[in-house]
Amino acid sequence: MIHFFALEPEVVGDFLDSWAPGLRGLVDVRRYSRLFPDAAPAEGLCVLVDFERMNRWRFQRTLGFAGKLRTANRAMLNDPARWKSRLDLLNTLRERGINRFRAFRLDALDAGVRFPVFLRSARDHRGAVSGLLHSREELERAVSALSLKQRLRKRRLLVIEYCDCSDEDGLFRKYSAMKVGGTIIPRHVLFSRKWVTKKPDVVSDATVEEERDFLQRFPHREQIEEVFRVGGVEYGRVDYGVKDGRVQVWEINTNPVVVPRRDTLDPKRLELQSRSAEQIAEALRALATGSRSAAHRRVT
Repeated sequence: MIHFFALEPEVVGDFLDSWAPGLRGLVDVRRYSRLFPDAAPAEGLCVLVDFERMNRWRFQRTLGFAGKLRTANRAMLNDPARWKSRLDLLNTLRERGINRFRAFRLDALDAGVRFPVFLRSARDHRGAVSGLLHSREELERAVSALSLKQRLRKRRLLVIEYCDCSDEDGLFRKYSAMKVGGTIIPRHVLFSRKWVTKKPDVVSDATVEEERDFLQRFPHREQIEEVFRVGGVEYGRVDYGVKDGRVQVWEINTNPVVVPRRDTLDPKRLELQSRSAEQIAEALRALATGSRSAAHRRVT
C-alpha cells in the first residue's frame, strides 16, 4: 500500500482516475491537514510531497511527521530533511558544474548578477512572474509593478539568470523525467515558441518523432539520476532544457501533474503519453506491492 501525503491530493488522484483506476485499492492520497501532532505513522509506504508549496510552519510539521516514520522504521519516499529548496537546488547544481546559471533571493541579489534575468516565486510552479529583464533598471521596474503582497514577500521572490536553450530556429524544448522510487521514467519533450513552456504549442510529425526518440533512448539518464540525488527527491518530476549538449535544470516538482488527461492531449501525442502513463502505473504498483525493496531499488 502507498500513502501519498499532499497539499494538493487531487493531482495524484487525477492520474489514478484518468490512467490507473486499477491502482485505487493500492494507492491512498491524503491531505496533510489530516495529520495531527500525535498521529501514528501510516502502515505501508509513505510518499511525502509538496514541500516547495509549504509555508515554514507546515514544513516543520512535515519534518516532525517524517521523523516519526524514521523512528518507526517505515518505508518513505521524499524525506524533507534531505530535500533541497528551489534556490538551494539551483545553486548546488551550479556549484557542481551542471547548471550554467545562478539564482538569488531578490533581497540578497549579487552585484555580479548576469542579465538578462527573470523573477519567479520560490514556492509555486507557475513559472516566471516577469518577462526577461535586461538591466537593473528593468528589474526595479518589474518589482515595482508587482502586487503589494508580492513586494512584501521579497524572501519568496527569486531572481534567476536566463539560460537560452532555444535552437537555431527559435524553438524551445522542455524535457521532463519522473522518478518513482528507484525508477526514472522519461516523461516528455514539450516544443514551444515561448521561453516559458507550460504546454506544447508546436506539435507536428517531426516533433512527435523526436519525442518518441527521447522516450526510447533517454540520453540524459545519468545526469538526471544525479539531479534527483542532489535534490533529495525520490518521487517527483524534473524539468530541464539542454544547452550545448548539457542538461540545464529548471526545477524539481514533488507533486507534478503525472500525465495530463487524455482529452487534453494532442491526438498525435496520445500513444506516447499512454505508454508513459503505463510505465508510471507499473512503477507505482511495484512500490505498492514490494514496499521497502521496491522503494529503494536502483535503476539499471
